[in-house]
Amino acid sequence: MSKQRSKGSFRAERLDLSEALARSAEPGVVIIDDSRRIAVFNLLAERVTQLHAADVVGDRHEVLPEPLRAIIDEVFQSGSTI
Repeated sequence: MSKQRSKGSFRAERLDLSEALARSAEPGVVIIDDSRRIAVFNLLAERVTQLHAADVVGDRHEVLPEPLRAIIDEVFQSGSTI
């Protein structure tokens, strides 16, 4: 009986690890509207930029770090998405 518990326990641990990996693979999401205002700024975007969504959502993209601004400007100029 303890062997079955051990197997079940192992499966649960594998599922927990899978969930943790899936969560850690979550992308940083920044959505800019047509006016170049920040519409969405998720938790990973906060961690990467050291900015808080509450402070930047609704602001123009100029408040973002320069490398990110450059990507946004390129997207607006080219018309393609990233």
